Amino acid sequence: MNKPYLQIIPKYLVLVNMLIFLTVCPIFGQIVNEGTLVIKPGTNVFFGDHFTNTNTGVFYNNGSLHLQANFENDGTVTSTDGVTLFDSTIHDSQLLSGDAGTVQFYNLVVNNTLPGVKGLSVADGFGLEVTHRVILESGKLRLMGNSQLVQTHSGEDDNSGYSSLLVDQQGAKNAYRYNYWSAPVHTIGETKYQVQDILKDGTSPDRYAPPAIGLIATPNGTDATDPVKISTRWLYKYINAPLNGGNGVGWISLFDLNTLNPSAENSLYPAEGYIMKGTNATAVYADQQNYSFEGTPNNGLYTITLLDDAEYLVGNPYPSALDADAFINDNSVNFDGTLYFWEHWSTNTHVYVAYGGGYAAYNLTGGVVAPLHPNFSSGTGTGSIIPKQYIPIGQGFLIRSETTDGGNIIFQNSQRVFEKEGSQSVFFKRETSSASAIQARIRLDYTAPDGADRSLLFAFSNGTATDQFDRGYDGKMIEVLSNDLYFTMEDNGRHDPYAIQGAGVFDENKSYPLVLVAGQSGNHSIALNSTENFDMPIYILDVLTLTTHDLTTDDFVINLEAGTYTNRFKLVFKPYDALDINPIGEENFHVYFAHDEIILENPNLKEITSIEVFNTLGQLVYRTDEPEQLQNEVVNIPFQQAQATYFIRITSEVGLNATKIINY
Repeated sequence: MNKPYLQIIPKYLVLVNMLIFLTVCPIFGQIVNEGTLVIKPGTNVFFGDHFTNTNTGVFYNNGSLHLQANFENDGTVTSTDGVTLFDSTIHDSQLLSGDAGTVQFYNLVVNNTLPGVKGLSVADGFGLEVTHRVILESGKLRLMGNSQLVQTHSGEDDNSGYSSLLVDQQGAKNAYRYNYWSAPVHTIGETKYQVQDILKDGTSPDRYAPPAIGLIATPNGTDATDPVKISTRWLYKYINAPLNGGNGVGWISLFDLNTLNPSAENSLYPAEGYIMKGTNATAVYADQQNYSFEGTPNNGLYTITLLDDAEYLVGNPYPSALDADAFINDNSVNFDGTLYFWEHWSTNTHVYVAYGGGYAAYNLTGGVVAPLHPNFSSGTGTGSIIPKQYIPIGQGFLIRSETTDGGNIIFQNSQRVFEKEGSQSVFFKRETSSASAIQARIRLDYTAPDGADRSLLFAFSNGTATDQFDRGYDGKMIEVLSNDLYFTMEDNGRHDPYAIQGAGVFDENKSYPLVLVAGQSGNHSIALNSTENFDMPIYILDVLTLTTHDLTTDDFVINLEAGTYTNRFKLVFKPYDALDINPIGEENFHVYFAHDEIILENPNLKEITSIEVFNTLGQLVYRTDEPEQLQNEVVNIPFQQAQATYFIRITSEVGLNATKIINY
C-alpha cells in the first residue's frame, strides 16, 4: 500500500505572516514539495513528518521552519533569513540527506527534547551550509562519514548551545607513527580545548555517544582496551619555535613526561595543532584508527601571532575542508607562503634518528611529496602523498616566517569549502591548485647513490610569479639531505634551497639553476616524473661540458665526486646547439697539462677572448682575458691547483669550446 503524504505542488506557494501546521500520519506520512515553496520572514511553519524537497522543488525558508522528522533535499534549498529548527518531540533522531548533496540554511537550531534524544544526523557525503549561526540546545549535530558543516558569515564565532557537534577523522593506527592534528571543535562553554576532553574513541564510526579517548603513560598506545588508549608521551604542540631548532627544540608537552597528569601548557586554541601517535604497535602503515571529535563547532575568525624567524604548528580549525590557496592569499604577507605536512612511514621504533618521515610541501604552485628528513640516519624511503588544495578536517601543518617579520595569521569562514576527501583533498594518515596563475607544471625526481629521493616541482605562471623569489609560489626546503637536488634563485641575497619554484611566463630561451649536493661519489640521477599542460622537450644543461640531456627521452645520470655543485646544472628548454651558445669542435684547439702548466695550442691562430678553468663542482679556479697572453700559437697558463679533473672553457671568435682534462 502506498504511504499517504501531503503533496505541495503549486507553481508558487508563499507562506507569509502565519502560524501554519502541516501534519499527516506520524508513522507513514510525508510532505513533498515539487514546485516552489517560500516561507516568508515572520512565518512559523511546522512539518510534522518526513519532508522531501524533490529534484524539481525550490524551497526558500526565510521564516521559522520546525521539523519533527527527516529532511530530504533532492532539489534547491536556500535561505537569506530565518531559522531551520530540528526540534522533534516524537523522534529521538532526525536525518538530513538527499540527492542534491547539499543544503543551505541561514540559522540552524538542533533542539530535540525527547528523553534520551540523539539529535540530527547529516548523511555521509552531504554538505550542510549555514550562513549564520549554529545553535545546539538539546541533541547533537552528528556529521556522518564524509559530511561537513560550512559556515559562511564573516567576523567572530557566534555559535552557542549546551550540546555538541560530532565529526570523525582517521589517523595512522600504528603506535610508532605521528599524526599532525587540529581539532574542529572546542570545549563547550570555553574558547579553547584539551585533547583529552574533545577526542573520542571512534572505533565504531558515526556514533552519537562515543566514549572519551583513553590515556596511557607508557610509550605505546593500545586498541586492546575499551576505549582505545593513546600515549600521553607523544602529545605535543609547537608554538613559535625557532627555525630548524633540531630534535625536540620548541615542542611543548601536553602532559608531564610519562604520566597522566596534564601539563601547565595542556590547553590549545582553535587553529593550533598538536601531534599524537596511534593505538596499535603492530599495525601496518595503511591501517587506520577512527577518532571522533566532540564539542562546540569551530566557526568564524581565529587569529594566531607568528613571530619573526619562527615555526608554528597550526591546522584546519573547522568541521569542513579549508582552501589552502585562500589561506595563503589571506596571509602570505606574514609568513613564507608554503604549508608543510608531516608524513611518517618508518619502521616500528620510537628512536628519533631511526624514524622514516619528512615534510611534504604545498603552495600556490602546487605540492610535492615528503623526502626523508636528514635527521633520521637509519630510516629509509620517501613520502607518497602530494598535498592538495583542500585541507581536510583535523589536518595539522607547519607554517614559517623566515622571509617575513611574522604577524597575525588569520583563519576565517571565507577559507572554508565543502570538499570531500579525494583527488583534491588528502589527509596525511597513511593538487592540482585551482590558481589560474599557474599555466604549466614540471615534476622532477632526483635519486642519489644511496637511494635517497627528492621530488621537485617547477611551474610557469601567467606572470603572477617571477623568476625571483615570490612568497606563496616558491617553497623552501626545510631539510636539505646529504645527497640532494634543489632550485635556487635570488631571494634578498640568500639563494636558499627550494623544492618548489614558480616562475614567470614561459620563455624557451630562459634557464633555471639547479644545485646538486653530492654527499657521496657515484651515480646521481634526475628524471622527469610528469608534466601538466606542457608538451615541449625538457633538458638538463651541464654548463661545464656544454651538453644538454633530454629528460623526455630518458633519465639524466652522471657520475660525480662528492661535493656541492652550485653552478654546473640548469633546467633548460632547448638543446645545447639551439641555445644562445656557439659551440666549436676540438679541431681548433688542443689543451693538455704539462708539469705545472696548462698548454693550449692554437694552430689556426683563432682570436681568443678568454680562458676559464673550472673544477667539477662548477667553481671557477682560474680565468684570463689578457689579449697579449691569448693571441699566441701556444698559450702557457701557470696552474698550481691540486691533482683532479678540470674543465677548460675557451671563448673565441668561432664560439665556445669546453674540454675536460685531468691534472695528474
